[in-house]
Amino acid sequence: MKRELMFKKSIIILSIIAVILTAILCIYPMSVVSAASGATFDDTALLDDLKGMTIDGKEFDVKNYPIDPYGSVELLTFAELCYSQYDNKRGDYGLYVYLNNPSLKQIDTNHVLNKVTIASAFNEKDVPSRYQKFDLRFCSSAENNQFLKYKVVDKENTLLTVVENYAKSHAGKRCYYVGSVELLTKGEFNATDYNVGRQFIYEGFAKGYGDSDNFPLFMTSLGMETIQTDVHYAFYRPDGETAEGNHTQHQLNSVYFSVPTSLIKKYGLLSAVHMEWYEYLTKEIFVLGNEAVYSKLAKYIGRAISSYDSDVFYGLITNAYLISSPTGGNPLLGVHTDSGYYNYLDYNGNAVRDSISTLYYLFSSLGQSAKEFSISSEDLLNYIRNFQGSGEMINGKYYKDLFENYVGEGRQLGYNEISVKAEDKLSLTSYKLTQTWFQKLFGIKDYDLTVFDNISGIVSVSASDVVGTKESVCSKLYIDESNYSEFMSFYNDSKLSLEERTVFLLRYAVTDYTSVPTVISSSVKEFDHTYGHLVDANAYMARQTVFLDLDLIDVTFQDEEGIETVIPVVSNPIDAIANITPPINVADNNIIKLIKIILAILLVIVLLIVLWPILSPLLSILWSLIKLPFRSLSRMFKVINNKSKRGEHGNDE
Repeated sequence: MKRELMFKKSIIILSIIAVILTAILCIYPMSVVSAASGATFDDTALLDDLKGMTIDGKEFDVKNYPIDPYGSVELLTFAELCYSQYDNKRGDYGLYVYLNNPSLKQIDTNHVLNKVTIASAFNEKDVPSRYQKFDLRFCSSAENNQFLKYKVVDKENTLLTVVENYAKSHAGKRCYYVGSVELLTKGEFNATDYNVGRQFIYEGFAKGYGDSDNFPLFMTSLGMETIQTDVHYAFYRPDGETAEGNHTQHQLNSVYFSVPTSLIKKYGLLSAVHMEWYEYLTKEIFVLGNEAVYSKLAKYIGRAISSYDSDVFYGLITNAYLISSPTGGNPLLGVHTDSGYYNYLDYNGNAVRDSISTLYYLFSSLGQSAKEFSISSEDLLNYIRNFQGSGEMINGKYYKDLFENYVGEGRQLGYNEISVKAEDKLSLTSYKLTQTWFQKLFGIKDYDLTVFDNISGIVSVSASDVVGTKESVCSKLYIDESNYSEFMSFYNDSKLSLEERTVFLLRYAVTDYTSVPTVISSSVKEFDHTYGHLVDANAYMARQTVFLDLDLIDVTFQDEEGIETVIPVVSNPIDAIANITPPINVADNNIIKLIKIILAILLVIVLLIVLWPILSPLLSILWSLIKLPFRSLSRMFKVINNKSKRGEHGNDE
């Protein structure tokens, strides 16, 4: 009995030891780490993981990595944990990124914008055909954040599925192409993309995860090709409106970047660009030319006003028309067609459509006429960055309060991932208002239609494209004139760089931009109703689609034989935001002006009739005075003519 009891205890102890040994032996011969599974490995100490690793031919030692204020973040190793040939152990699988941060940058280690780019598909030639960004979950750090450990977040098991399929046709080998790592530095709004460009090939198994006796775990690291470039945003709006009108323009959204010309010679033409962004539509952006009103309303930015408040006093209404005031005062603002801030009732006491309870964007035209004043993309972006709101934030940086929960028809709210091909074509429509003086007088609208067809998705910018005036170059390339200087500087720098580079324009979306005439009103209660009296019309309201954290993921080259080569792009994400510009196509069709002209003519006629008995003698005298010099001249000419005739008769005699 005692022997059986002792034997059972021994079996239990040996089983426990076996489990512990299995956990410890889930290691890499070249990169020694100890953990039982992906879950427990998240919590292991970073320096303990690195101890015994061989990196670049040397065993890891902190002393080999001195602090360098000018150094860039670099990849130490990419660790595959517990890949198994057994289905019941797939859950232990994990991928980890170890980084060296020699300049001790203040990395926001837990930020949602921290990501890694890894190949997520392979073609028949066993080379990457697509790259994808994966979130990084922070695990630990050491030496004042000089060394960082992250886990790759692969919610859909994309990478595990890819390497399992790859391993089936490659004798168990798993191949990882790691292009870049994006990390957000504290105090910044966009992540920095660090070029790490390494290929990691794993084969074999750790103890307990496969036939490790015959196929021990082994890793090989190789270099790989990447493209590093800066990405810049540009936009273009035709002079006219869309077919829908209502002060809405088409907006062509583009980015431009460069690639080494040597890659084009090596792999062929650039045929596709894989990219991502987060798309949102701004709420109403008001621009006021009245400084006193701006100062008053600026106090209420971000504050909801849901009922009459005499302290607010001023309102903003788009596309309003005037009606007479029942008290004989300033004209009232009638029903508007779009939206209004702090104007809840029309003349009949009915609630107006699309009332705006909260001002989120408010700008002053700084003493200029609002109708001639634009807000630069930089100023708008700074406004968004400095806005103090509440609640949910987009990508952990901008308050969602500033944006609608919808975008335009055919567009996708939030995350977008697309591939733009060179053969893709875009089009824009422009209805440009033209009015003669007669048409203006009677409010008649006439339009010239221009359609911009066959705008290529990807264009290689040539020397001939940038020759000419600013207007002609921007017209050829479909970029706004405000983008010209930055674009030309980028183009010239690319041509003068030590490594010749080719500049590309990538047109990726056509969206709507709206800019509507707006009037400023004073809100007054009359006859138990709240009315908006006209203050002035020196204002406008605009809204646009923005593309946050826009980034290029990879580009595809295609040679004459149709062979494609996909290379990951290393570029810092950008927030693509266009300028805010005043309304266009504002027809001069104010019926009140016409009425005033008619009334003035009628008044003159009435006055002439009433005052004719008095005016008639005066006009007769005035007419006599006007005719007097002409009579004198007439007499003088007659005398001269008579003398001339007498002279002729004397000569005849």
